Amino acid sequence: MAAKDFLIGDVLRSSWETFKGNPVLFVGLTLISFIISAVANSIDNTLGAPSPLGGGFRVHTSIFSFLAGAFISMGAINVALKSITGEKAEFGDFFAVYPLYLIFLISDFLFSVAVGIGTILLIIPGIYLFIRLQFFGYYIVDKNASGTDAIIESLQKSWELTRGMAGKVFLLDLALLGLIILGAIPLGLGLFIVFPLIALAYAYVYRRIEGSAVASEVEPTLVGPAAR
Repeated sequence: MAAKDFLIGDVLRSSWETFKGNPVLFVGLTLISFIISAVANSIDNTLGAPSPLGGGFRVHTSIFSFLAGAFISMGAINVALKSITGEKAEFGDFFAVYPLYLIFLISDFLFSVAVGIGTILLIIPGIYLFIRLQFFGYYIVDKNASGTDAIIESLQKSWELTRGMAGKVFLLDLALLGLIILGAIPLGLGLFIVFPLIALAYAYVYRRIEGSAVASEVEPTLVGPAAR
């Protein structure tokens, strides 16, 4: 397999095996993320701007949800990158990258604006930009990119890494979207497993397309006499 190539089956198997190696950490961090998101969403609802239509209505804002989402994503990426390479990740790793928060936040904002504009332009450009730019956060965390140059550099690096890989990354996005749908069916409880798997899956792909090492591949299940 070429250094920049990956198989979706390998991505999902490796992510699952990594999750099974430390389920308490991943489920615990997912619970923390849900709580942070709920608090941020509650603040947004409470501080909603007055509606220009009057009548006592308020317009929902998502400023705090966006701020919280960037922090959660940054922490999850750090844990996933460490775990997928076979390192021992800990709860503290989720919060350890806070010095990168401002750079990550601005890059995330530019990413959202680019995808949003592309979506307005007949949707397909937005999907394409999402696919090509979505690894910006992994670059920032992986390279500890704290300078202001990292804001644009992270987006450019994601664009470079996904060159020639857009179709395969799109298929992976669809597969992970399917996992989210399945995970939400049992009262949303499956999301405690699905969300960590998604972070691990993207960490795996980032490592592969960047050419870095990942944890040992999961051996395929043997069938027939060789399995005995």
